[in-house]
Parts: sequence; structure tokens; C-alpha cells
Amino acid sequence: MKIFLDTEFNGFKGDLISIGMVAEDGCIFYGVRNETKAMNIDPWVSENVMPFLDKHPLDNIILWEGDDTIQSRLQWYLLQYTNIEIVADWPEDIQHLCKLMITGAGTMINTPNVMTFTIDRRLNGLSEVPHNALYDAIGNLQHYISMDE
Repeated sequence: MKIFLDTEFNGFKGDLISIGMVAEDGCIFYGVRNETKAMNIDPWVSENVMPFLDKHPLDNIILWEGDDTIQSRLQWYLLQYTNIEIVADWPEDIQHLCKLMITGAGTMINTPNVMTFTIDRRLNGLSEVPHNALYDAIGNLQHYISMDE
């Protein structure tokens, strides 16, 4: 199963703010870190990312969750599948996902046995809500589908 990933983070090499994922079957994952509230937010991020964190296509998404809660939900999301290919358009997206999967020294969330990571620089999907991780991931999935047609 291909899962398209996008993240928003606090400036160049900054801390994770939000993560969005959408699988080929349409199943989505969206998390916004509560820890973001304590960050000194980069001015560009403050203007272009923060106002759009609460935009999402589902009514039951809870914003501002602690890392433990996001990690638990991420584990449940990933374990729906057996073989996963995570597809992103930028290496930091994958870096932030991998860091989020780590729960402590030598420990991580449970994941499928096989996960691969692909950086596909051809992806430049138009997003309904630019700089929103979930909408950007959806845009990349839609662009990927259009490339196959």
C-alpha cells in the first residue's frame, strides 16, 4: 500500500508541527502536535502554516494532541496494512515520520514488518489548502494518480 506523507515543521530543520498521510485506499491520518504551542514559531511558518492547521476534511479530528497520543494513533493507522511504501516529496517529511515513530531509547511504535520509503520529487500536487500537511498529502496522491493515467 502506498501512503503519501507530508509534514509541516518550524522552519529549516525545525521541529515537527503537523503530519498528514493518505493511503491509496483513501484512509487518512492527521496529527497536530500539542508541543507546537511552546515553540518559538518561525515568522514564515506563523503566517503560512499556523492559520491552516485546523483545516481538514473530517469532523472527528482532534487538534493539539500530545506526542504519545499521536504515536498511538499512528501505530493503529500503519498496522491496518501489511506492506507499506511511504511516499514523500521531501526528505524531511520522512525524517519527521521516523522520529515520531521512536518512543524512547531503543523503542518504537509497532509497525508492519515491511515499510519502505520513497522520495518522489516529481510530486507537486496542487493542494486545496497549501501548507496543511493533510491537504498537501492528498494533493500528492492525486498528482501521483494523474501521472499513471
